[in-house]
Amino acid sequence: MAKDVLLESRKVYCSRKMNLLKEHFHIALRLLLPCAILVISIFFESRALVLGSFTAIMIVFLAYRNISPSKSQIIWIITGMLTILLVLVMIIKSDSSQGRLLIYKITIHIYRDHWLWGIGYGNFQRTYMHYQGAYFLKGDYSIKELMLADNTYFAFNDYFQYVVETGLGGLILLLTIIIGFILLIKKALENSSDVLLYYALSLLVIICIAANFTYIFNNTSFQIVAIISSSIILFYGTLHLRQRNIRISITVAISLSLILMLPHYILQAVEYNEIKKLKQAKLLERAGYKKEALDIIKNLKMSLSENTEYLEFESYNLLNTLQLSRAKTITEKLIRIKPSNELYSRLGSIAVLQKDFSEAEKAYLYAINMVPNRLTPRYKLYQCYKSSGEEIKARTCGRAILTLPIKVPSSFATQIKLTVAEDFNKLNYKTL
Repeated sequence: MAKDVLLESRKVYCSRKMNLLKEHFHIALRLLLPCAILVISIFFESRALVLGSFTAIMIVFLAYRNISPSKSQIIWIITGMLTILLVLVMIIKSDSSQGRLLIYKITIHIYRDHWLWGIGYGNFQRTYMHYQGAYFLKGDYSIKELMLADNTYFAFNDYFQYVVETGLGGLILLLTIIIGFILLIKKALENSSDVLLYYALSLLVIICIAANFTYIFNNTSFQIVAIISSSIILFYGTLHLRQRNIRISITVAISLSLILMLPHYILQAVEYNEIKKLKQAKLLERAGYKKEALDIIKNLKMSLSENTEYLEFESYNLLNTLQLSRAKTITEKLIRIKPSNELYSRLGSIAVLQKDFSEAEKAYLYAINMVPNRLTPRYKLYQCYKSSGEEIKARTCGRAILTLPIKVPSSFATQIKLTVAEDFNKLNYKTL
């Protein structure tokens, strides 16, 4: 009798242990993908994806174990996530973090001016650099901000950028989508515990969290992953709907959405092939095969007439071949699409060659204010003042060059400063 009881208790113990091992295996299997992405993110020092992976691991664990955190646990979780965020921001690439704070600061100015209607969807890269130029023109900035400024075309927060572009209507739509997806995810987790669902959830969480700190939704690969993950979650979220017509409607809606998105990706694929030809033309041009490069460029003119990389190459070549009027037109067109301090500096160089020193001065000053830590446009403006005989302005510009901190030490930057210092010595100017 005692022996039978002992055997039974051992069976119960073994059964419980096996169930526990199975439970641990199922949890580990569902955590495998976010943990793998976490390791890869740490290796590549991607702070946004590290934070996204941590969040995905926590959500998957709580969801699978069906744990509803108490208020105190929620506070501890939030505190832990903020601590991780603080460590990532302060210790890893701290300069990059401060640079993004500058971008957020300037983007807030854009939002204040356009909070109702927005600046227009997709117009952030057309707008931001002009606001950055205005910010530095006012002069109310720190040396650190001056050193961190660069040509920027993203807000490094996809949600904030979307709201800046679309205004109040976009904000309402974004909040509606977020709330709708939270409810959909909750329903999907109630309907199923399949590994595929948890992997889709992990990927979507990682991307959505990372989008708070970078421009991940502007990457085609991540867009496709997000669309596929959302479709999987939508499928599991509607499993409880037994009515055949409703399921068919949802399937049709998903199919139509994918079909409508398809032309966009087809155009991207076509443009990708054209860009490969453009890169080939660049290599030929650098190797001295200018005729062959021009032949390729002519064939690309129609398909890439609005492509910034193509316009940049055309603008550069037109200036080098002294086709100044055409070079100015193409450069101004490129500035309207994607302004930068280099393009305004190029516009200044075109004006100098056309002997229009007034226009050259305006362009160089605009370039300097856009990214004030660059020496090249300042030196070009200094030479412009010397050529036009404006000695006082040349002296002021030269002093600014000599006192400007160097962002990235180089022989070119050193040579510019030495050249200006020699000029000052010859002309007996004071350097300070």
